[in-house]
Amino acid sequence: MNVPAVANVWVKDSPVFRDLLSKIDVSSPVAVWLNVSFDCAGFVSPGETNPAQSARSVDLRPGVVKSATVKNRRVLVTSRSAQVSIRAVEGAQVSVDNGELREVGGEFEITTTSRAVSVTVPTGTDIVIGVGSGRVECVGRLGSVSVTSASGSIDVEHGSQVDVRSRSGRVTVNRCDGVCRSRLKSGTVVIGEAGAVDASSVSGRIEIGQTSRAEVNAVSGRIIIGAGEQPELVAHSVSGTVRITVPHGVNPATRITSRTGSATCGYESGTDGSIDVSTRSGTIAVTQRP
Repeated sequence: MNVPAVANVWVKDSPVFRDLLSKIDVSSPVAVWLNVSFDCAGFVSPGETNPAQSARSVDLRPGVVKSATVKNRRVLVTSRSAQVSIRAVEGAQVSVDNGELREVGGEFEITTTSRAVSVTVPTGTDIVIGVGSGRVECVGRLGSVSVTSASGSIDVEHGSQVDVRSRSGRVTVNRCDGVCRSRLKSGTVVIGEAGAVDASSVSGRIEIGQTSRAEVNAVSGRIIIGAGEQPELVAHSVSGTVRITVPHGVNPATRITSRTGSATCGYESGTDGSIDVSTRSGTIAVTQRP
């Protein structure tokens, strides 16, 4: 099953991102596995020009909140080792506490090093965050949310699309209207509700409360998925338990394979969508909810 892709994260030419680049070596297997895209010529997609020459910088002293008008613009936040807090509220102003605000090519960039930064943006704003280490918290209804992190917890309350990539930590997404994508080397991924999910982990648990479309891969760790009606689910694990539940009365076409563990399906295979689950060594259980 092909899940629509979320835009890649491009890394701008700044000391903060150069430090992040040194922590996630793009030539290493980890970076390749995470599929993080780095472009040190500027925070731009291929074919775009680097807008740094026309950047306007605003120095925000610690403890001083300044703001700028944002309407249909993307907000980019970078931090070397500090907590990043994003809050979405109704309005057309972005306010920043402890950071440097720059307008670059019609977008807003906010940078900080070791001080926790708090940013308020209008509801529905697209957010791109890059951190070396530290907690990332996004509260309120946002547009597209992209987070690249070396380590630390990532919490997203509500996004139209979500793309999270990290070496280690805990990822929590309460609600994603579209595609929720997660790449994690080690840690826990918990997704409450999503239109579609594309998640993978080397070591750790992946738990999805409610979705109708998902492709989930894990090397070792538990996979738990709550499926909706007419589900299209694919789940593969090398070593670990896979547990999937479907609504009562829903009978998807189900194929389950476990080489050295038990595999059970609690209903007759039917035509209400499809479920494909496999593991080399682990338990598979696919059942209907009461």
